Amino acid sequence: MNLLEDPWILVSTGRGARRVTYAEVMSGEVDADAQIDHPEPWLAASTVMLLAALTQVVLPAETAEDLVDLLARPMPRPRVEEHLRAYVEGASLLGDGPRFMQARAVDDKEDPLASTRLIVERSATYGQTLRARPLRALCGPCMAVAIYGLFAHAPQGGRGYSPSVRGSSPLSTLLDLPSVRASAHANTLPLDWVRAHYPPDVMGAPWNVTARVVKSGDAIGLTEGLFWCPRHVRATALDEGECPLCHLKGPLLGLRSFGPGAKVEGGFYAHPWTPWRLLKGARRAQVVPARPAWTGLPVWLTASQEGGPAPVVDSYVRATGATRVRLRAMGMRFDQTKWLGTVDTRYDVAADAASLDADARRVLCVEGVRAALLGAIRSATPSRGRRADELESNFWRCATEVREESGPSDADFGRRLRRVALDLFDDVVSVDLGHPTRGPAVAAARAALLGAIQKSIRGHHPEEATHGS
Repeated sequence: MNLLEDPWILVSTGRGARRVTYAEVMSGEVDADAQIDHPEPWLAASTVMLLAALTQVVLPAETAEDLVDLLARPMPRPRVEEHLRAYVEGASLLGDGPRFMQARAVDDKEDPLASTRLIVERSATYGQTLRARPLRALCGPCMAVAIYGLFAHAPQGGRGYSPSVRGSSPLSTLLDLPSVRASAHANTLPLDWVRAHYPPDVMGAPWNVTARVVKSGDAIGLTEGLFWCPRHVRATALDEGECPLCHLKGPLLGLRSFGPGAKVEGGFYAHPWTPWRLLKGARRAQVVPARPAWTGLPVWLTASQEGGPAPVVDSYVRATGATRVRLRAMGMRFDQTKWLGTVDTRYDVAADAASLDADARRVLCVEGVRAALLGAIRSATPSRGRRADELESNFWRCATEVREESGPSDADFGRRLRRVALDLFDDVVSVDLGHPTRGPAVAAARAALLGAIQKSIRGHHPEEATHGS
């Protein structure tokens, strides 16, 4: 399968779901109402990322004015195909020549890896947990998107490991426009912006640069970083069958090897999709969310002395004059056994930091309640919060349901959020102490928790503050 010639992008329209080619999308031949679709939310979001990365390489705008033109009018199909010709040869998953984001050679005697590291179980919550599933083969389109998504969210490096250019817990904020084609263009940077803010890039197709090298982050070009290969993998053809992820039938692929690849040491790579903040005594640094991505965004999406939006968001707002943007957020953490974080969520954000919309205010309210709940648990239980990860997972699941089910003016938001926090507190205390208790320490912690919850609700939703125990 070749990513620049064959159909691999899974879209849904009023006429059903189908796979389309990159050229079909970028020339406007796909229905205007088409949306990226995939049974696995993680792969749907990774498809959006891969489309934008490919567009940054093969169809970049020269200036902000050119970007606005591309957003408004699709490029004719012959012109799109003309741009693709120089990159087609190395965009295949199989073959004797250069392959897409793969090592040039590995030990062919190795058995294909179980692709469990590439697979996230579907879930209605924001905590997406990876479990060992005996999946040793994926179809070509799912494999290509999975490899890109895995590398784009590679874990923080340690001894013997190779981290991505984004370090640990990378956060992506991509512009979400009505058209798949327009979204791909919007999430790129014009070349005049790139030349002003990034070092010189690699020559040719960056997805074929897989040599095992060590580079400083501030020496990595824009597209080299977008296609950074922190691991060495190699696809191998298996039998035909049904893909366990998209459920379409066709040739299946496995992976061989999973060795160390390129490494980043020191220096800050300004990833185009990542908001940034300035740490005390440090240079610019990435946001490292230890919670679902949406909770940290209102603080870092707008320019300030402490931080700013992702470069593509900044570039788009400057080019178009937009005062509000709709963002698609994705954040993941990988720790050998599970992925955690937002897989795919969308919401509106004001370009002006002083004008947070209702959803962003609720995000800040939920974050305040989360911190209060963890503090109360640590002070009230003998375990001192050893079950914090499990508690946070349950809180995010419940808080997400409250956030999504409450309307913009729903006066029940504060009451429901408070009830979630207090119920979780009571459950954890009961389990840790072996029985329900209202001793002095627990009572004091619960009272402090209730006060902190009320303060957070009043601070962000004064009209929704409630009273009671």
